[in-house]
Amino acid sequence: MGTLNWTLTSYAADDNKNIRSSTVISSAASTTSTTADNISGLNARVGQVFTAVASEPMWINFGGNAAAVGTGHYISNTFPLEVEISKDGAVSVIDAA
Repeated sequence: MGTLNWTLTSYAADDNKNIRSSTVISSAASTTSTTADNISGLNARVGQVFTAVASEPMWINFGGNAAAVGTGHYISNTFPLEVEISKDGAVSVIDAA
């Protein structure tokens, strides 16, 4: 079991696509496992920015698509993931091992 610390924000008000807004939409520390599951209470929207740091390697998928090992975005436990949401929907995560 791992922990995914995540934050969902909007872009900066001046539409500077290089920085996140200080307006936090949602954030939490979610427990993960080797069974894919949607992150409870998180429904990301197009244009929002999702940032995460994982306690162990994981796979994550967006837009209501289920995560699976080898499917979606790989999250290292040594480097944070930051993505712009391009499809509305739930966010799914699974531990890599």
